[in-house]
Amino acid sequence: MLCTASWFVAVRRMLVCGLTLGVLFGAPEVLAREGEPPGPARASATSSSDREPMHIVGRSMTSDWACDHNPYCVILPMLSRRVAPYAPTLNTITAPDSLGHYTLSWSYSHPDVPANTYTVQGSPHGDFALSTALYNPGSVTTWPTRSVIPGVYYYRVRANNEWGAGAWSNTQSVRVYSLFDEFDNPATGWTVRRTSSPYLERATAIYQGGVLQTGLNDRFDFAIFSPMYEAPPAPYRLQLKSRILHQGNELSYGMVFGGPTSTACPIDRFSAGHPSGCFGHYYRLNVVFGGYFKFQVKSIDYHDVEKGSGQGAELISWQNVDNLTDKTGWNAWEIRVYPNGFAVYVNGVLVGWTDNTTYVHDPYYGIFLSTFEYNGATFEHDYFIVEPLPTTAHLPVGGERIAGTEWYVPSTEPAAQP
Repeated sequence: MLCTASWFVAVRRMLVCGLTLGVLFGAPEVLAREGEPPGPARASATSSSDREPMHIVGRSMTSDWACDHNPYCVILPMLSRRVAPYAPTLNTITAPDSLGHYTLSWSYSHPDVPANTYTVQGSPHGDFALSTALYNPGSVTTWPTRSVIPGVYYYRVRANNEWGAGAWSNTQSVRVYSLFDEFDNPATGWTVRRTSSPYLERATAIYQGGVLQTGLNDRFDFAIFSPMYEAPPAPYRLQLKSRILHQGNELSYGMVFGGPTSTACPIDRFSAGHPSGCFGHYYRLNVVFGGYFKFQVKSIDYHDVEKGSGQGAELISWQNVDNLTDKTGWNAWEIRVYPNGFAVYVNGVLVGWTDNTTYVHDPYYGIFLSTFEYNGATFEHDYFIVEPLPTTAHLPVGGERIAGTEWYVPSTEPAAQP
């Protein structure tokens, strides 16, 4: 780069001694002292860029060609240097699929400065200050990936060549809602968030051998366990596969969803009335074992400030599902949440629905368990799935057929049960 570029008015080029020379013609007071012919040119220059300085010094040369037609002239080297690549352009990231897969893509539009390989940087923090990871996809301009833990992730990319790494691209982000948790990684963060027990330590969540084991060492109490990830906007589905290890009378487990954003967590009996406590309200699927299986769905609107128990309205009344379940083995419960209500399935069979929408747009979900007259209950959970449904999915209304069944919602009013 020529520091004298501000005053030259014309440039001719020639090759002398392996250097590219520029013949600069300009004002005599700049190029030579008036009345003196130009002598040998001594080349010395330093780059004015913010990159590493470059120098050419001690190269002397003359050329009559430059001065044949102009009494004032000087020959200077036209300095150039190979540089690291420019910043690529990172494209908008498309929404992840139901398992959390998505693909990054970018473009690089500077053929004069080659880009040989690329480096991708990802982080849950937009400033990339913490928890960053570097990936090397090679020379391609796409990179498929998957996030197994829901959240917002930020990405940027840079190009590399033999002269170094270039500048980072623009930043793009992606929101991952999907969760397919097989409980083989404690980093997913299931732990107690609310209990009616006076002692949080009596509610336990243990990752063990590819299952999540939840327990409550107390009587007449409940506990909610959650990783505190947000569910997708409706429609979406939740699925939990569980079994009872400690089969006592009226023990229960299930799912909660529709929990609000909160600032106080966890909550025990003594803080049950906290106005910003986590899971201050929610829907509750309660699956009770008493020698057979039955279930109920309630809207929990508040908690008793003395006992911490959940209070609210029944949305789907008690139903016996003994013929659809395995009393000693695993059972998979599913809730499909729509903008206009939700439906409940067990082992793939639709068993009830409601058109209640009070909390369908609140994002937090979890696993529920409770004890009755006997002290202590233990459950194992094989997996928990959170998955967006097609945006057109909805709870059938008057006269519409329930997909996969022979049932119809009555045309007069939505029914809570088939």
